[in-house]
This record gives sequence, structure tokens and C-alpha cells, in this order.
Amino acid sequence: MIGHGFLRPGTIAVATLGLAAALIAGCGQNGGTPSAATAPTVVKAHPYKIESDLPNALAFFGNTNVFEGTVDSVLPNVHAVDVLDTGETIEAVYTPVTITIDTVYRGKLKAGSEVTIRSMGGEAGGISYVIHEAPAKETFQPGSRVVIFGGELARVDSESAPAITPNFVYQQVGGEFVDATYADGPTNGDAPSAAAVAEVRAQLRALPSAPQRD
Repeated sequence: MIGHGFLRPGTIAVATLGLAAALIAGCGQNGGTPSAATAPTVVKAHPYKIESDLPNALAFFGNTNVFEGTVDSVLPNVHAVDVLDTGETIEAVYTPVTITIDTVYRGKLKAGSEVTIRSMGGEAGGISYVIHEAPAKETFQPGSRVVIFGGELARVDSESAPAITPNFVYQQVGGEFVDATYADGPTNGDAPSAAAVAEVRAQLRALPSAPQRD
């Protein structure tokens, strides 16, 4: 168990059971398995939005794994459950996205290997997981080239294999890498930041081998 392993730092999830709100600080908690005739439990995640321009993405302390790769496949949604040491249950839904790694800029992943990332949000297992502070699902189309600034490769209680939750995502569009971290755009309301592919790669190659805290 790794606590909030599928959630980006700062995420708060709140469960809404049918039409009645069960507001639980810090987690989404399911009061029971819904029947087929019952509306899904809606879990709303509210991560704080971190500035996602390239300097902030490069400097973020939670980036344990940073790599560039190509999306291979998008798998059916997964209902993930993690039980904390306190006994609280954290629930989420995500779409597993497999990526073939081309270049590793930080971490112990290997070029040429395949890794699964969690594209947060969706519906599965009687849970509708709503999150706006995450990349748009369309970002992860097979063939898309992306840079993932991610957390640990780790497994939560219900998962059979480890995966990575991205902190930031940059997608290659033509000759640039464009910030695709948030489906609804950056925190300041401006257009997503973009930089030439060669420039981004040069800055990625200069990353220290481990995250740095101020």
C-alpha cells in the first residue's frame, strides 16, 4: 500500500453517494457497492493546480520519473482502491495508457521498455471519478509523443501491476512540445506554454538525477 498512490500531490477526493453528499476530508469513500439500478458513486477530485509552464514542470519536487515516449495503447478504465493505515478507503478511476519509452531523463526506467501511466478520470466499477485538473483523454492517442513528468512507479492495493501518475504532461505538436497537463488549460488562463522540441530536450537532459527541494 502506498497511500494516495494514484493521486497527484495535493489531491482531495470527495464522494457523492447518489444525490446525498458524503463529504469526507481528504478522500473519496464508498458507502457500499452500488446495485445495477443505483446511480454510480460520484467521486470528485480537487487537486490544487500547480503552475505547469516548463520551468515549473522541470523544477517540481515530485518528479521521480521523467521520460519521453510514444503512446502504444489505451486500455479500459480501471476502478482503483487503496486502503490507508487509518482504515480509510481511497477510490479513483483511471484509464491505463501504455507508453514505449524512448528516452529516460530521470529515474530507473529503461529506454525501449513499456510503462503504464494513469490517465485520471472516467467511470468503472460503480464509480464515476470526476477530475478537471488532469490531461484531456485525447492527449493519449496511440502514436502520440509525450514527455511525462511523473511520480513513483508503484502499485496501490487493488492493482496487479505498478503504474505512474503524471504530474505534468507535454505533448509533441509539430516541432514543439506543448503543455497538456490540464484539460482546461493552465492556471493563469493563458494559452498552454510551448517550446521547440530541441530546446525542451536540452533542458530535460540537464535535469539533476534526483528531485531537488528548495
